[in-house]
Amino acid sequence: MENVVATVASLISPSLIYVSVYMFLLALVIFMLPVPEILKCFMTIICMIGSIFIYGNYRCQHPEFKDPLQKPLFDEKLPWLDGWAFTHFWAFLLIGLLTQNVSVFLPLSFGVGIAWEVFEHVIGKERPGWMGEYGGCNLATDKNEDGNWWFGTWTDLLMNGTGMILGYGLNTVVG
Repeated sequence: MENVVATVASLISPSLIYVSVYMFLLALVIFMLPVPEILKCFMTIICMIGSIFIYGNYRCQHPEFKDPLQKPLFDEKLPWLDGWAFTHFWAFLLIGLLTQNVSVFLPLSFGVGIAWEVFEHVIGKERPGWMGEYGGCNLATDKNEDGNWWFGTWTDLLMNGTGMILGYGLNTVVG
């Protein structure tokens, strides 16, 4: 048992723990507010997207900073299963778990997830000037040597859907 715990602990970076706790607390606070569900949805979306832009700004201001979320969680056999993929899974698991009005909130959230991946894909290709210091700078990454760290992936959508389905399943069992 001790070896299993040590192996799992070696796979989880402190950065991933911090991001997970941050996202959980953010979602918990928003979903506990006495406001309509649709407002909670938009608040969650704005906070998560805002966090990504703040992170992008930090990365542009500190080019020596190496993104810990780009590290594969297990090994090079699954390079797409990194900290970013985990954050997608975790965010949508929380959305599925905390949602009450499933018929509105889950499709809207998943739709925004699709739109976000399209946005990332376009931003990654076009590199518009308005991105500036919010992720528009050139940073060499582990995944993309041209300095562009904006790229939408189908695996993020897979993680969104998996997290949402699992969260909704837990919501129906627990809730």
